[in-house]
Amino acid sequence: MAADTLFIRRRELQEIRNSSEHGCKPFKSFKSFRRQVVFTKKMKKFNDEVRRLVGMLGDASGGQQSQHQGRTSGFCLEEETHHVIGLEQQINELLIQLIAKQDQDTQVITVVGEGGSGKTTLATAVYNRVDVKRHFTHRAWVRINPSAYKSRDVLVDILKQFDQDQSVVLTAFSDETLIQWLTKLLKRTRFLIVLEDVETPQVWESLQAALSSSSSQGGRIVVTTRNANGLQTSDSVIELRRLNEEESWALFLNKVRLSEDELNNSDLISFKEQIVSICGGLPSAIVLLGGLLSTKGKSPKEWSRILTMLN
Repeated sequence: MAADTLFIRRRELQEIRNSSEHGCKPFKSFKSFRRQVVFTKKMKKFNDEVRRLVGMLGDASGGQQSQHQGRTSGFCLEEETHHVIGLEQQINELLIQLIAKQDQDTQVITVVGEGGSGKTTLATAVYNRVDVKRHFTHRAWVRINPSAYKSRDVLVDILKQFDQDQSVVLTAFSDETLIQWLTKLLKRTRFLIVLEDVETPQVWESLQAALSSSSSQGGRIVVTTRNANGLQTSDSVIELRRLNEEESWALFLNKVRLSEDELNNSDLISFKEQIVSICGGLPSAIVLLGGLLSTKGKSPKEWSRILTMLN
């Protein structure tokens, strides 16, 4: 039944795409009109996102990263983790720290690297693995925003992700009760918590008492940061570096959805040196630029226009 439904949905989507690509054909029913409206809205959302990413590209290539606009509750991660070129060694290292070692006490692993170096990509690739999901009975991911940070919000976020049924009750608890509840829960479960963008010692110090308490089940906390100095969080540290030219080009080809043979046999190969230079070995810049150029097909004129603008 699910397969039939999926097939129908795909066919409907294709019909909508065809109608948009081959002119404005009259709709035969309100249902088809509604589908077209939904598709148009989604395309507008996609175009707006591309414009936003283009704006970020200059900052990413300079080693800077825009501040997040707000704290994220129940952070949702995509299942796809194929953009990990150049991070294979670090992924294996993080996996060993998470599930291969049988330490019983809570362990804290810091992933450190400059903005755009792939910290979130690395953590996501591991967080979403099937073996990691099976190993940990409870998982939570919280993104920290220094401009709107409150330790209480982080604790509530974690507890909500651990137990969705308690989400309404949690807001009524005092800070002390929240800490006691979370500490008790962590001691009797095998958990994985990812704290993204912990940039100051004060943030970690405000959470350490509740999160680093002894766990009889082998809890793990992953902290991502651009600057590990002064955090004093870690049992181990994983450092990320910029990609070399070969890794950068391999990641770009992956994102632009062209094979190396296709590029070598076209005028587009002349842009290789310029692309590698603009991105500076930062995975975020490579992914953004590759995604943008993938929408331009094999048009040297369009590639040249975009790269000139970025320079």
